[in-house]
Amino acid sequence: MSTNLAFRYASVETFFKMIENQELWFTDLRNMNDPEEYSAGYEIVKRIINEEFPDCIRLLEEVSPNKIDENFKILICCFCSDGDRSNMWSEYGDNGKGVAIGYDKNIITQNHILARFEEHFQPISGRVVFHPVIYSEELFREYVRNALHDYINRSSLNIKYARGILHAHLIRLCSLYKRESFECENEVRGLIEVDERTFPPYKLEKRSTDYGIAYYTKVKFTCNNITAIREIVLGPLFEQSDEQLRSKLDDLGLKNIKIRRSICTYNDVVNL
Repeated sequence: MSTNLAFRYASVETFFKMIENQELWFTDLRNMNDPEEYSAGYEIVKRIINEEFPDCIRLLEEVSPNKIDENFKILICCFCSDGDRSNMWSEYGDNGKGVAIGYDKNIITQNHILARFEEHFQPISGRVVFHPVIYSEELFREYVRNALHDYINRSSLNIKYARGILHAHLIRLCSLYKRESFECENEVRGLIEVDERTFPPYKLEKRSTDYGIAYYTKVKFTCNNITAIREIVLGPLFEQSDEQLRSKLDDLGLKNIKIRRSICTYNDVVNL
């Protein structure tokens, strides 16, 4: 499996909508379905600063959850690093009847930048970056300590510059931390970091979810007939033939995409 692919599991119905619209939805971090999003990481940062870096305590307010507001947003789209995991088929792939779509992360980033430029034909900011989720608290603590040590070293040269780097680094780390119990998801996150300097501003739409209103932006994964989709994995209980799916992809101009069948079994999916 190519390490440059990131997979999204979906039901057949959702999959067809995704490839017809050729877009991904990046949702405001504050509207995600996990109530511990960001706050779990922030609480660890707070303990580290209070116990080990008391001179940096004023920085805590700048990266607290209530600072993720209209002036600074993180938009997230969740992927998996593995396109054939039984737990993911069960949880997100319609109990094995769906598909996993493998996207080239670099192409998503490139197409997003190009699409934004072609819409406005002037210099732009804001892009998609990909990072693996951090499930190890020990590793997360190491990253936080390194960021704080770097800040202390840089601040003697240019404190404003050092503060800006630390602010962005800690917020990104908190956005990527999840408890170890979620490690089976092998999550990779696409992030768009938005602040008042981002140009042009991102257009956010809203939708109703089981957890309330969620704000999101649409990111095209195809631009100038170049698609980010590289592979489609058919779930262990996927009902259509490979030929039927290939015909649908051809109709949409999505050619040269690898199609493969899951090696998971029915029992792998239902006996979790």
